[in-house]
Amino acid sequence: MTRQLVQQSPSTAGARHFIEGNRYLQQEVGVLIEKLL
Repeated sequence: MTRQLVQQSPSTAGARHFIEGNRYLQQEVGVLIEKLL
């Protein structure tokens, strides 16, 4: 029950989504830098 509440909480879901997006952005930026160099 509590675990479901935590997973559905907007703050934790948003934080997880933000972290995953950040990781994805870092990969994209790394690829772009490699192409430029």
